Amino acid sequence: MTLIAANALVSLLVLAAFFFVVYGPWQWACTDFARQKLFEARDHIFDMAANGDLNFKSQEYRAIRRSLEMNIRFAHDLTLPNFLVLLISRRGKLEEKSELHRAIENLPPAARTAVEARVRYAMKSLILMMLFKSPVAMIVALPLVGAIVLIHSCRVQASKAAAFCSELIQVEAENAPTAIKVHVAHHGFG
Repeated sequence: MTLIAANALVSLLVLAAFFFVVYGPWQWACTDFARQKLFEARDHIFDMAANGDLNFKSQEYRAIRRSLEMNIRFAHDLTLPNFLVLLISRRGKLEEKSELHRAIENLPPAARTAVEARVRYAMKSLILMMLFKSPVAMIVALPLVGAIVLIHSCRVQASKAAAFCSELIQVEAENAPTAIKVHVAHHGFG
């Protein structure tokens, strides 16, 4: 076997291993991550009901729990291509709200805020899972997300610097002798 053929065979084996990992264990790990976040949200909402913040027998509690369990089962089917087909078939519009969001809207305000936060976090995990399961999305999204985080960080730091500078200027302006005070003191007016 020539050196070129050996290199080609090694390259082919490495590529096959890469595809096996990306479309096998990596997919399962991403799905398991999202499912774990959904289980955590469901468990937290159960704990809220156990503490009396929600009623186990209420339609809202049952709908929220059922909806989270549906997402747990649906997670393995959720891929970026499937989502894009769904988005296109719905023309990017929703005519109705989900049963989950209708149930959350019917909760008392304090419970609604806590449940919304947990559900939002779990749904973000599903979105991240969908993106990370797609090699193309990872290649495109990771640099984009990195740039967005960097830009946001720069904005936050620039805003803090501007706030500090403006406060420093204001303190100095309030404590420094002004031109009028100097003029009055120099000419003896006042």
